Formats: sequence, C-alpha cells, structure tokens
Amino acid sequence: MAIVKRKIFVDQTKIACVGDKKGPHPKVYLKVGPRGFVSCPYCGKLYILAEKKAAGIA
Repeated sequence: MAIVKRKIFVDQTKIACVGDKKGPHPKVYLKVGPRGFVSCPYCGKLYILAEKKAAGIA
C-alpha cells in the first residue's frame, strides 16, 4: 500500500494517474468507489470526490 502524498479533489469517478514530474509512473486508470475516494497504488495520490469535500467528509 502506498503512502498518501497528496489529496486531489475531483469531479469524476474515473481517473487516470501518471504520477508527477518528480516520479512519473505508467498511466493507470482508477475508479472512485462508493466510499468517495481512491488511492493510486504507484504514487499514493488520494483522489477524493469534490462532493465529499463540500459535505465536510474529506
């Protein structure tokens, strides 16, 4: 399991992650689940649905 390095709020449930400039990785497609978030297994970025932030959950 990757360590969460950064939270990113998104409006979509399907996400493509390629890492960042410091540590790129192969493009992976992730799907936000019913809990409202998904973490990239390579870089640890945590993608959270923006509606969860608005509700005060994230």
